[in-house]
Amino acid sequence: MGLTEDSNICEVYPQLKTLYLDNNGIFSITPLELGRLRKLTRLYLQCNMIDSLQGLEGLSDLIALVIDWNRITSVAREQVAAFSNLNELHLERNRISNLGFLKQLKQLQRLYLSYNKIHDFDQLKYVAALNHLEELTLIANPICPHHTAYHDLTAILPRFYIYIHSCDSDDL
Repeated sequence: MGLTEDSNICEVYPQLKTLYLDNNGIFSITPLELGRLRKLTRLYLQCNMIDSLQGLEGLSDLIALVIDWNRITSVAREQVAAFSNLNELHLERNRISNLGFLKQLKQLQRLYLSYNKIHDFDQLKYVAALNHLEELTLIANPICPHHTAYHDLTAILPRFYIYIHSCDSDDL
């Protein structure tokens, strides 16, 4: 059985574990009703025009979310509250500055935040609180070219190897 004009992906593939929806010109996740795919563990939404994670609230089995190259400016805590098993999150090349939503993601092991708008060192306290985090990218955020960035980052994130990559403002 396949998708028809009147069918819904959630009804046709209720056991779906991995879904690639990258490069599809998606503006909003909500109409896709992806929260109904209760067995979904990996979701790839990179290279779209998404500005919110609204619509993913029911995905409690999700372990990997790739949503790079979109238009996300903020993530509400309630949008990620169900992600109790999430261990990999790709949010590179968005417009995120506030990391408060990370408080909800206690199992996170890999976090990719390069090319966002993180300019406040205080936001890194949310990263530092992620006890399982093994891998982190912050390349080309406004905090990186700061003249004391290396010392500030090592003080906040002592268990990480810090590599500072400066970039031109045109890269942001």
